[in-house]
Amino acid sequence: GRGTECGAPEDFLALTANGGYAEYVVAGDSAFVRVPDGWSAVEAAPVQCTYGTVWHGAIARGGLLPGETVLVTGASGGVGAAAVRLASRLGCKVIGTTTSEKKVDFIRSLGADHVVVAPDNRFFKDSRVKGGVDMVLEC
Repeated sequence: GRGTECGAPEDFLALTANGGYAEYVVAGDSAFVRVPDGWSAVEAAPVQCTYGTVWHGAIARGGLLPGETVLVTGASGGVGAAAVRLASRLGCKVIGTTTSEKKVDFIRSLGADHVVVAPDNRFFKDSRVKGGVDMVLEC
């Protein structure tokens, strides 16, 4: 809050599940993160949004665990790239999908073990996906 030992409001960002598009928002303290030193809120907000979304969906709600196999659709987009990175660093086997061969190297550089190129979005026909996955993150 204003004038407390926590710091100025512009020093924090929060990710809320509902009601975030308002002039004022009430959120629990666990929703807040400090803006990193040397960053502006404008620079930090996209990171909080993409990684926070993936963390909430895959780990907090989905219970993704090390060693599981996760399929990430749209793996080259903002949320998809965050999903590949987080799942990879968690120790998951990651299969990323894309519609373009041009994006394969980028998705691999994020930590994907496999990349399925499916211009028609029919990635489910690929044998790496047919074997089954523990979680699908549609990004």
